[in-house]
Amino acid sequence: MNKIDRTREHQAWAIYVSLLVLLAASSPIAEGRTLSIGQHSIGSHGTITVPVFVSDAAELAGADITLRFNPGILTAVSAAPTPLSTGHHMEYNATVPGEIRVSIAKSTGLVSGSGALVDVVFDVAIQAQIGQNIPLTLAVANVYDEQGKLVPAASSDGAFLVEDTNANGLPDFWDQRIVDADPSDSIRSLADVRAEDDFDGDGFSNQVEYLHGTDPLTVDLAAAIASHPASVTIEGGTTTTLSVVASGTAPLTYQWYQGTSGTTTTPVGTNSDSFIPPPLFANASYWVKVTNASNPSGANSNTAIVTITIPVSSAKDILAFSLPDLPPATISGTNITLTVRNGTDVTALAPTYTLSLWATCDHRSGTAYDFTNPVTYTVLASDLTTKAYTVTVVVATLPPVANGLALWLDAGASGTLTLDGNTVTAWYDQMLSGTRMTVGGGAPTLVASDIGGLPSVYFNTSSWMADGVNRSAGPVTIFYVSRETGAANGRVLSSNANNWLMGYHGGQRNRFYFEGWVMEAGVESDTNPHLYAATIPGSGQASTVWGEGNELTSSTTGTQGPNSLRLNGCPWAELSDCYISEVLVYNRVLSGAELNVVGSYLALKYGLATAYLSSASDIITFGLPDNPGVINKAAKTITLTVPYGTDLTALAPTFTLSAGATCDRVSGTAYDFTNPVAYTVTAPDLTTKVYTVTVTDSGHARLVLTRPGGADADKVLAQVYLDDVPAGQEGLSFRVDYPASILRITGAASLTIPPGGVPAGTTPQWDVAPGSDYTNQTGSVSFAAMWGSSHSFTNGQAVANIVFEVRAANTSQVHFPLELTATEVTPYNTNGPSTPLAVTGQVVTFTRSYADWALATLGNADADPDADADADGQINGLEFAASTNPEDAQSRLQTTAMGLTPAGFTLRWLAVYGESYRVRWSDDLTNWNDLTTAPFLGAGAEVEITDPAPSAVNRFYRVEVISDH
Repeated sequence: MNKIDRTREHQAWAIYVSLLVLLAASSPIAEGRTLSIGQHSIGSHGTITVPVFVSDAAELAGADITLRFNPGILTAVSAAPTPLSTGHHMEYNATVPGEIRVSIAKSTGLVSGSGALVDVVFDVAIQAQIGQNIPLTLAVANVYDEQGKLVPAASSDGAFLVEDTNANGLPDFWDQRIVDADPSDSIRSLADVRAEDDFDGDGFSNQVEYLHGTDPLTVDLAAAIASHPASVTIEGGTTTTLSVVASGTAPLTYQWYQGTSGTTTTPVGTNSDSFIPPPLFANASYWVKVTNASNPSGANSNTAIVTITIPVSSAKDILAFSLPDLPPATISGTNITLTVRNGTDVTALAPTYTLSLWATCDHRSGTAYDFTNPVTYTVLASDLTTKAYTVTVVVATLPPVANGLALWLDAGASGTLTLDGNTVTAWYDQMLSGTRMTVGGGAPTLVASDIGGLPSVYFNTSSWMADGVNRSAGPVTIFYVSRETGAANGRVLSSNANNWLMGYHGGQRNRFYFEGWVMEAGVESDTNPHLYAATIPGSGQASTVWGEGNELTSSTTGTQGPNSLRLNGCPWAELSDCYISEVLVYNRVLSGAELNVVGSYLALKYGLATAYLSSASDIITFGLPDNPGVINKAAKTITLTVPYGTDLTALAPTFTLSAGATCDRVSGTAYDFTNPVAYTVTAPDLTTKVYTVTVTDSGHARLVLTRPGGADADKVLAQVYLDDVPAGQEGLSFRVDYPASILRITGAASLTIPPGGVPAGTTPQWDVAPGSDYTNQTGSVSFAAMWGSSHSFTNGQAVANIVFEVRAANTSQVHFPLELTATEVTPYNTNGPSTPLAVTGQVVTFTRSYADWALATLGNADADPDADADADGQINGLEFAASTNPEDAQSRLQTTAMGLTPAGFTLRWLAVYGESYRVRWSDDLTNWNDLTTAPFLGAGAEVEITDPAPSAVNRFYRVEVISDH
């Protein structure tokens, strides 16, 4: 019989059935039959015949047999009838790996007998292991009688055992192939086959070939690389095809890796002689390992480097800006506003951002910066154009009652809304607790002006939001400001998980259901804004509800809070067309006074007529004509600065207050501001705030730097002056910061008080940090002194002299800044010290002349600037401009490293402290372009700059000193 394919299988079955229809049974077939395979040994031949036995063949007319096996070891070759089944029609199908199906049929059954019914022939793979038991499964074994009926029959599986009778470590069937290969050689029996011999002469012994699964009769070639994958340069954001050509006996297996050749930590690709990386935005390296049976350890290719060229692009946008667990920043043009939790330390925030493709930024994403003041982020496009963003961090304010506030939604707090256009996708708790409202349906929208002219979020009958927080057990206090439009009038504030509504329901308002009616009788809804409030203590306790500050009712019928607070509608519909401006949810029951404070805050904010007494008690404006004061509402302080010499004993500032508030002082009336003055403001609800007003005149401090002259060219004299300081001072303190790596104070004699600087007999206290240690200076010297009598500082009279010596290793230094900070004039009187008068300091940069520098470095103030004292190729004048040492050939303006990196072409040089540099590039040595948009200020360390897009074939760079000396 020949093999048949699967398309003929149905046809064979049809023939089999038609034959069975012709059968005429004369007697029933005996039961208790068994079909089995039995146990076999593979022995010394690679092809074996497996009989399928039947225990009782009496009147057997047909059979349907399926054998399953390990396709890695056995391959079905054929199926043939046995003497027992001769004359039967037989078909077999072995196209499915690991399976052979055999069908036999005859019009009349067998008379009797037992034995092999079908012989199945298999090839045994050379990978079969000695002692391996190879199972054969009789998956389907059905027999039929002459009427085509199934006859009960059991089945029994079998197995093969791989033998090694000559004990040479090779299977007998494997040895037999060598015996049979050449009848004329001396290998005549299994005993003649030795494991250490190399029958085919390919350099691999019989034992090795057996272990590797290669053919001992054929010369096998180890896998090797014939042509390595080539490095390539592509444009960023695209991909390429890497290919390898390998040699060796098939099959060859390919495994690609990312990284340098031999690094296998990052496998990529598939088993193929080529690999297509994903689109690349940075340089990458790949290689491939090729293996086969003769070289299982594999052959490694060279590393193929895919180099990315950065496309020239003008894109330079900050696309997103955020801090973890907070709403993303609002980006409007080049202004970025980020809102943080109340109490956040803004001096060390590490926001992350995303940029336009190929753009870079001068501030690292995820690195901490001080956001006390707005910070400028400069984004550089790949075409070297820039865009500057101003990032402002706003600290979330506290409401008038903050204790227990669990949710505060304010549509006017733009930093708490995540927007897609004007569609609201998330509404965060303004306390930034992490709680937020997320959209459950539709598209709520932000409206810039609605209730009270302030922002609101608009909902229609398809849009709603919920927070997922269960507050059903209470206690809870809730306020909210909203209005319906007159279209659909369902629920406005509700729950997404229990039956709860507050304020609006069924075309009416003033209705409240807290898993039970608190107030059912309502009035017809309107389009006016309303302020609703409720306190829900919890189970068994009365819930109380208010509208516009009027208590509507109190009841123990409805006692549950909302399980997942919902804005608009409920799970079974009842949505409204409505606006919601603000929601406050507390996790406690507020007192009567607290209810009034919060209610009046909302009423005042949105211009609502309510029964609440206002708690607003703020000073809105304060000042003198053309001289407004600075009001800090949080600290309740007001500072006012007047010209030096102003009579502080009779100032008459004017002020304005919150609506309805009063003050214990009269606007426009003169008061004595020699000391701070308290202004007490009383709100309509009789709560008060006390503002402290401090008036100061405009003294200032300055720092003058000079060279003592002559032989002291290596010294700097720093003099502190106080100008326009009010008379009558009884103390003084200040600090001067200096670069300790360049300057040093050589001892107490370098710190003096000039005559008239402070009162005679005063004992000054100098502190050269740390602790007047003149050896280990850290760059700070401070002064403090007080005296027991009134003293006036004279403009133009130095109050202190500090002499710095330029350290020997830095005598070539031309620039060094000093900073006068923390300057205070400390008055005392008979009642003890009072608040110090803060006086502003300054930063001054000392710049040497060429003569001073030449005297300090070359010992000759008249040294020729065109001479080259150290023969390093840079004349004295250039060394002066670069602050390098003219007597040290190694000290000159030069790059310390340069080269192409994955980020671009990088330059590195030693940037001298206080010097300013810029880097420029040119493709033709004629037209020069700025690589850096702002000067680099040296800090006495190496600085590195990278050109991210060195696209020209030849590009030239130069580092320039921006000299002002």
